Amino acid sequence: MAVIAMIAFHFTWDLGFFQLIDYDISFTPEGRVLSHLIAGTFLFLVGVSLTLAHRKELNARAFLRRLFKIAGAAALVSLGAFALAWIVVRGRTRARFVIDAISSAPLVFPGIVLGFAVLQQFLALRWLPIYGTHWILVFAFLIRFMPYGLRFNTTSMLQIHKELEEAAWICGRGLLGTIGTIVLPLARPGVVASMTLIFVLAIRELGSSLFLYTSDTTVMAVLLLDYYEGGNTGKTAAFSLVQTGILAVLLGLTNWLSRGAAQSSARTG
Repeated sequence: MAVIAMIAFHFTWDLGFFQLIDYDISFTPEGRVLSHLIAGTFLFLVGVSLTLAHRKELNARAFLRRLFKIAGAAALVSLGAFALAWIVVRGRTRARFVIDAISSAPLVFPGIVLGFAVLQQFLALRWLPIYGTHWILVFAFLIRFMPYGLRFNTTSMLQIHKELEEAAWICGRGLLGTIGTIVLPLARPGVVASMTLIFVLAIRELGSSLFLYTSDTTVMAVLLLDYYEGGNTGKTAAFSLVQTGILAVLLGLTNWLSRGAAQSSARTG
């Protein structure tokens, strides 16, 4: 059906282009929507066909394991960035400017340079044998993506009035209780957005993991590169489609959660 619809659309477009008919479907709003629907349906069917053709070669358990590890690393980086953002915004010492500058420094260096630096550092630290484990990748991602999480969380923190925290302290709340019950719920849109951005960047990050992965800690970007270099183009396309679908669902869910949080905050205000 998708092929028939595409042939019919192009045949109608050709008739209008050669002025054999007065109606040019490509310049109408309905025609633009129809062209996008036909192209999207065609690409979706092709991708599903590739996925079904290579479904036996795709290890669903290993894929989900890698996915959850990246999600855990993204959550850890986002929560660490939230803590640093609170120190930078609410801190009263000059050290907060130093923390902000150091946290933003990884933006200057390419990912492969950071990965090589992490490798050299932990090879020298023999008392901390995390090379060859997932923790060294988590540490590399923590350094690589901390600036993005810090910027998102700092923006959210600046929108929260300090008087709310002071009122909680007067009512007997401690520091951690105030952050957990007041600051974190109000900053949820920024935390969710930073977590989603870090997840999207980490799932396709190749440079900082090239020197750090092993056969037991292969990340998705490296796995895709291995498939492509091995000549498995069909498997590469199927794997990429599954990854793209997961990211599309994640982005849609994040937009829905952020919109709901913004509307609830507006009603509360």
